[in-house]
Amino acid sequence: MVKNQLKNLMLWVIAVVVLLQTAQCHITKSIWAENKHFIADKKINQKAVLNAEEIDEFIQLWPQFKELKLQAPTAKSLLIEKEHQSVDWKTKIWFIYHKLDIERFMYVRQRLEDLIKQIEIKRSAEAVVKQMMIRKDELSRDMAEQHRRRADAIILDAEEVKIIEERAETLKQLFRLYP
Repeated sequence: MVKNQLKNLMLWVIAVVVLLQTAQCHITKSIWAENKHFIADKKINQKAVLNAEEIDEFIQLWPQFKELKLQAPTAKSLLIEKEHQSVDWKTKIWFIYHKLDIERFMYVRQRLEDLIKQIEIKRSAEAVVKQMMIRKDELSRDMAEQHRRRADAIILDAEEVKIIEERAETLKQLFRLYP
């Protein structure tokens, strides 16, 4: 009697598990498809220049990405349009869940790091120019001219710089804590 009840209970548990697995696969596939369409629509409006919304989203999600030890795609995987062969399923699911494009997320990270460095280089060069302009000797003028050319060579989008400067300390701390 106890064996029959245990047997029936086990059969019910197995049936429920199979049913839940089947339902989960269907739900996962439909969410996957829906979010892929959302990501594709988002891609259409993206530009090389970052906007405040993208930067804020990155600031919010980058620590989670790093804490979960998700796999950053290799350069080769970024060249493949359809599938990211070198990105594990856990990472793919995280990106789909957050409705993010892997390439764009990594582009935002790299662009922010580069822009922070470029802004600092430009500021330093401009500060040197300012200091050297006070002096009247030829060496100082030459040095000022070199730094002026260096500062002028770094062309940045004013809107993007303004957004990054407003969040500079947060971004620097973010990249220090989560390299």
